[in-house]
Amino acid sequence: FSRLPTELRLMIWEAALPDTTGKHLYFWRNHVWRKPRWKLQTDPTTNQEYVKFEFDSRSFGYLEVEVPPFLVNREAHAVALRWIEKQPKIEIRFNTATMSFSFIRLFDPNHDALYLSSQDYLDLPSEIYE
Repeated sequence: FSRLPTELRLMIWEAALPDTTGKHLYFWRNHVWRKPRWKLQTDPTTNQEYVKFEFDSRSFGYLEVEVPPFLVNREAHAVALRWIEKQPKIEIRFNTATMSFSFIRLFDPNHDALYLSSQDYLDLPSEIYE
């Protein structure tokens, strides 16, 4: 393998990577709304006060992504890192207990879908104000 031209080896490492992390379906979980710690805000156009709630997408968990070339050698590692940098919301984590890397992809509201059952939808207003 090492005798192959560099360009060909790089193409092989790239072919070993996943095509994309794709679009995924996540299921609704309760308690994803965060209320900020500061006081009420005022809308400048209406002069009405309101509390701004923030949607915490990290609550939906993550998907584990396989990146086989990451630990093969320096050349494959570099190709894998470039690929990871181009992917939305991928994080590299190191587990000290198992001494291993894992690659996770968090919920991305710009690409992923979120499923709410009809009951989840009905419960949504009360969820926000809990």
